[in-house]
Amino acid sequence: MSVHVFLGPSLSIADARRVLPRAIYHPPATVGDIYRVVANGDCSVLALIDGLFQSVPAVWHKEILFALERGLRVFGASSMGALRAAELDLFGMVGVGTVYGWYASGKLEGDDEVALVHGPKELGFPALSVPMVNVRRTLDVAHQAGWLSTNEREMFLNLAKSIHFVERTWKHLGESAAKQGIPASTIEHLIADGQRPENDVKRQDAELLLQHIAAGEGLETVWDHIGRSPVWQDFTLSRTTFWERFRAVAVGVTGTVEAGESVAAKDLRRFVMLTQGDGADFMDAAMLKALAEREAARLGTLPSRASLQAALDDFRRRAGLHTAADMHTWLAQCNATKNDFVMDVRARLVVAGLAQAVGPALDELFVGELKRRGRFDALLEEFVARRRFLHERGWMNPTLGDCGVDQEALDAWCRGRFGTLLRSAAGLEGETSFETRRDYLSEVLSQYLWEHAGRSSESSAREAH
Repeated sequence: MSVHVFLGPSLSIADARRVLPRAIYHPPATVGDIYRVVANGDCSVLALIDGLFQSVPAVWHKEILFALERGLRVFGASSMGALRAAELDLFGMVGVGTVYGWYASGKLEGDDEVALVHGPKELGFPALSVPMVNVRRTLDVAHQAGWLSTNEREMFLNLAKSIHFVERTWKHLGESAAKQGIPASTIEHLIADGQRPENDVKRQDAELLLQHIAAGEGLETVWDHIGRSPVWQDFTLSRTTFWERFRAVAVGVTGTVEAGESVAAKDLRRFVMLTQGDGADFMDAAMLKALAEREAARLGTLPSRASLQAALDDFRRRAGLHTAADMHTWLAQCNATKNDFVMDVRARLVVAGLAQAVGPALDELFVGELKRRGRFDALLEEFVARRRFLHERGWMNPTLGDCGVDQEALDAWCRGRFGTLLRSAAGLEGETSFETRRDYLSEVLSQYLWEHAGRSSESSAREAH
């Protein structure tokens, strides 16, 4: 399980690693960061704690929905993560902690509640101002302890809220309170309490989130205190023109070489198209996926999370990848990540659904392409010979018994014969124009019989003549 965490001033990386040592830690998230991790990395769990929002565009809701649609478990707490979780928990994002609860219940609304100024990454993102949520926690604890009156609490609260988050410090708040006539002893007591770790609610929530992930805890406990639960977990993300433009910018860098020099995807595409003989084939495949995605979105046939998960489960069962170790070994052999695998299966589901929607028009175009490439006559002749052979033996709807093999042996033959394991994933029936799973199986069995008996008998007949 690969865990990616976006973290900054809420908790130091050193402290975070003591709770969740094997996670991959990123600086506070900005727009596009989550999309890139999901699209390019082997990520199964994503935790959003800190994010930037004033100097740069903030994390977009849709990139989080993109991660959820892909089946990732996405958590949020403490700061930007708490805010986004409160906005997206009904879609399956998991919110953890007090700040999330405040936002989700409607007690808090503005993003300034968690905002603060911090130092650079090189210094560990030190907090240089006090977030409003920490002021609220300190005031609540003081009021519950009995030494801060209700009126004083409200006065401190209003004063803190009136100070811009960039300038909000305990010192500044104390000076403002003194001008309102609040006793110096009360101010000193409150400032001292504000420095206590137990009143740093953002830090506590960040630690709690990492503890949840480390313990493997899931969805069943985190909404208990506010009664919210996901409603639209099985949804399809709308691929608007704006989304496609965002993706184009977000994936502008496709990778790095050993020296660390970045390579733009567009530049690599131009290089391959110009210098490689099969560049047009890569372009055709990429264009097919892009157009299929767009058209499927228009028709409303994009695969749901449930159908994608079913396809993944079906593939793993057929391929014998029953454990995480099996999957890891297979991916290493394919030089691929888990995300590559998921995206490939999803792309096939998209094309399969679109093929069913297009129908006969696709069949005519397909035959036309066979003719254009000079393959039509030979393939037509072989297909007719196979049909005659099966008809003569009463095998027009063959079974496993007719072939003398069980399902496991047939799957093994398919893996060797058709070259790629992904071709046995659920959803291929639509891509190959089969209406049912049985139709697909019948075609596979027909080809098995033809290759094991039909061709050899034809060859023997020709030798006899």
